[in-house]
Amino acid sequence: MALYNSVKKISAVAGADLTGKVGYFVAFNASAQLVVATTAQGPVDGVLTQDGTSGQAVSYAVPDGGRVPVVAGAALAAGAAIACGADGRAVAFTATLNGNQCWGVLMEAAAAADDFVQCAFFPKDVGVTP
Repeated sequence: MALYNSVKKISAVAGADLTGKVGYFVAFNASAQLVVATTAQGPVDGVLTQDGTSGQAVSYAVPDGGRVPVVAGAALAAGAAIACGADGRAVAFTATLNGNQCWGVLMEAAAAADDFVQCAFFPKDVGVTP
């Protein structure tokens, strides 16, 4: 069950087909349109909350500390710090590279990839500085 608690949702135009991508991390492309985020451990603009095809209006949750469901990219423990995976799904945060970005903490465990899990969604740049 999708539960959005105290999260701010905003609309934008989809820059690609986002059908079936609710719960994926998203980012704006060079044309200021929303697409699935594909920079592993990198920046995102939100989590998709309403899907659509290219050119349609979609909605996304911004990282403001609210609760939002995300799609897991693998099995993850409750309480795990998460980041964006290369395919837009949530993965375990790795603080070994400068600039890696943590996007929240799981509030429940993901038994396997593609599970929807609740996340406290907030930004925190905790990369290691050389």
